Amino acid sequence: MNWPSCDFKHIVAKDSFIPKYLYSSTVLCDSACPVEGTHSPGPILVVDDNADGRDMLVEYLQFKGFTVREASTGAAALALAATLRPRLILMDLAMRDLDGFEATRRLRAAPSTKDAIIVAVTARAFATDRDEAHRAGCDAFISKPFDLATLADYIDRILQQRRSRSRGTPY
Repeated sequence: MNWPSCDFKHIVAKDSFIPKYLYSSTVLCDSACPVEGTHSPGPILVVDDNADGRDMLVEYLQFKGFTVREASTGAAALALAATLRPRLILMDLAMRDLDGFEATRRLRAAPSTKDAIIVAVTARAFATDRDEAHRAGCDAFISKPFDLATLADYIDRILQQRRSRSRGTPY
């Protein structure tokens, strides 16, 4: 398996400077060595217009063994998802061109992506935002900031549950 460089820019040495907005999302360690994983039964699509946040999430999930693609806009996500057919989509809700709510509605309407698992990943944490995300078609809602390791475990669990259901295995 081809791994990103071990100079994994979001796994940082202890006591190094970490921007405040990344505190709870950064993994602290002395060194990093990726371990080949078998997590992803299909690709994960990360959609976020914030390049730093998107890069951090993509690199960490790749490091954990997931197959990941990325889109920086809602429109790009729709185009990529149509051909990629991702199993899971991590969707930022607050994007400029086409917000995550509308992108999710369109993904649910498309035959190639109607069954994808869509998780809203957003700084919008009000109950009304959760309700709107659910009405748009999101399967889950995660507020930023979040712990990357916890998110990776959650993704692994949700994909395992989907695989069990598709095989008829109760969970």
